[in-house]
Amino acid sequence: MQILKCQACGSSDLVTEQGALVCSFCGRKYTREENEQILSGPEAEALAFSYIAKSGEYHQQGQTSLEIQALLNALQTNENIPDIWVRLGRAYRSLGAHEKALSCYEKALSLNPSDGVAYGNIGAVYLIRGQFQTACEYYEKGLSLISPNDVDYAITLGNYALAVGQGGDKKKAAKLLKEAERLGYQNADTIRKKLGLSFLNKFLPF
Repeated sequence: MQILKCQACGSSDLVTEQGALVCSFCGRKYTREENEQILSGPEAEALAFSYIAKSGEYHQQGQTSLEIQALLNALQTNENIPDIWVRLGRAYRSLGAHEKALSCYEKALSLNPSDGVAYGNIGAVYLIRGQFQTACEYYEKGLSLISPNDVDYAITLGNYALAVGQGGDKKKAAKLLKEAERLGYQNADTIRKKLGLSFLNKFLPF
């Protein structure tokens, strides 16, 4: 996929400031006419994905406010990409803004009702709130829509195990954690400790 670049210096680090595109590298500002042409053409999708990539960098660096701004910039170029809404929901959730997060996930599902990751993230909000049964329902829905070969499947399964265990069924939680671990989930032992499960549970033949 072609990434939109600044016409002056070739940088792909374009940002929106007060509705106008600006190159953050050389400072080149685009006119209203140029903005409209870019944002109404195929370049808009490329620009949106460049913002998504930038938001991922900020996420890795723990710079949540910059991550959110990058995602909001992405929405200004193309608000119909579900992944933007899911990422924005995650960022808001990390700040404790749960209602904003839920609104983002619901928007993602309105664009793609089969977005299993969005369902799993809604489950995470209810897990944080201590509504374990509701969390489990959303995790189950998400797992039914995510391929077991997808990295998000193992993560969702691990979180589902936590919800199940905190809901009281620790035997089932241990079994789910063992499966999640088999699929590459990295936090199984942390969840076991949180649930008060024996470290040796991961070796039990369920």
